[in-house]
Amino acid sequence: MSFPDGGAGVAGTDRAGPSGRAGRSGWVRAGLLALMVAGVAILLLACSDSEGDDDGQAVEAVVPTLAAGWLHTCGLEADGTPHCWGSELGGRSSPPEGLRLSTIAAGSAHSCGLEADGTPHCWGSDSDGQSSPPEGLRLSTIAAGSAHSCGLEADGTPHCWGDDDDGQSSPPDGLQFATIAAGGSFNCGLEANGTPHCWGSDLRGQSSPPEGLRLSDISAFRTHACGLEADGTPRCWGEDARGQSSPPDGLRLTAIAVGVQHSCGLEADGTPHCWGGEGWMPFTPPDGLRLATIAAGRSHICGLEADGTPHCWGDESEALASPPDGLLLSVPADS
Repeated sequence: MSFPDGGAGVAGTDRAGPSGRAGRSGWVRAGLLALMVAGVAILLLACSDSEGDDDGQAVEAVVPTLAAGWLHTCGLEADGTPHCWGSELGGRSSPPEGLRLSTIAAGSAHSCGLEADGTPHCWGSDSDGQSSPPEGLRLSTIAAGSAHSCGLEADGTPHCWGDDDDGQSSPPDGLQFATIAAGGSFNCGLEANGTPHCWGSDLRGQSSPPEGLRLSDISAFRTHACGLEADGTPRCWGEDARGQSSPPDGLRLTAIAVGVQHSCGLEADGTPHCWGGEGWMPFTPPDGLRLATIAAGRSHICGLEADGTPHCWGDESEALASPPDGLLLSVPADS
């Protein structure tokens, strides 16, 4: 079953323009992420060789180090230590002590991450088995939804576990993906040429991306998803009751992140833009803010400056928009 709130969390999107690079802990981060980056490289090569379709675009797989869930946010320090803030219900914001991760994801009431060798770890609610990944599984990326989790092997083969009431934990046979995003009760993956495929609940059209679409990045939350075309044009589908699937005309982005009733992205210089939330709450970013990465939760948005300083805005309940003072988090090398 899904949680009553129907929410979902996704790994943050960690890519900005040239200004979004942090050199403060590059050698530490490089060592931590080496195996993951190698896995992504193998994945892209394998998918590219098997695809045989040059009409699309290469998907730029990124290893997220910031993720926003329904009522919490998690990030990684330079040594891979996970930190979470916001709601503590179900233990979603309490990662196991001593854990070191190379990437992280946040769901409704659980969180997951990968060790450097690809071993998945999850904590928080396990009501539907969403925090119990199969033993022996090794993944190159991971995503957390409402009450399920998914990840990709090095060759792009998807694996999901947890709630499967809407088929969200039963990925299509024979497909390999370069990246994956988890929504409320659905998931979307991108083939190496950028073709999106979604499965699970399609109640609001969230599992029906426009035909012929080719994307370089993708993000999903409760009942909608957004991606970026090669030129940075955002494209969204699914629920649009608050304008969350209607990005402004002419906007060009280098990163995309979606929440429940809002969507956000970063321009090449790190300027954040958000849309949606009409009649609910404003999601206008602070003036002058420049970010290297961005993640969207239920009713809040968080991002990291180039030096790893976190900034959040939106819903102030549960301390969602209040990261711990003095905390510095790892900015991905790709940023």
